[in-house]
Amino acid sequence: IARHFGITRRGGLSLLVLTAQRETAPGKTVSLPATAAGNVTSLIGHVQPLALHAAREGDVHYVLAQFEAVDQEVLKFDLQITPQGADKPITLQFQQQFYRD
Repeated sequence: IARHFGITRRGGLSLLVLTAQRETAPGKTVSLPATAAGNVTSLIGHVQPLALHAAREGDVHYVLAQFEAVDQEVLKFDLQITPQGADKPITLQFQQQFYRD
C-alpha cells in the first residue's frame, strides 16, 4: 500500500491522512477530492512545510503528507483544506503527541 501511494517507510517518518467528506443524508457521507496546504511545528518552533498530495483508492479520496517526528514529540498542525466545490479553504488546527515503537 505504501508503494502504491509513493510513501517511503522508515523510522522517524509519520503519515498524515486527510479525507474531505460531504454529508449526503443523516449518517451518510461521500468522499470528495480536495487540495491542502500547511505545516507542522514542534513546541520549540521547528517548522516543517508539508508536501501534501492527492491520492485515490476506489471511491475514497485522500490528501497525504509525510513528516518527521521523534519519540514523545508534540507537534502542532496548521492546515488549509479545500474540498472540491468549496468557495474557500477550511482551516484545521490540532496538536498531537507521537510515540515510536
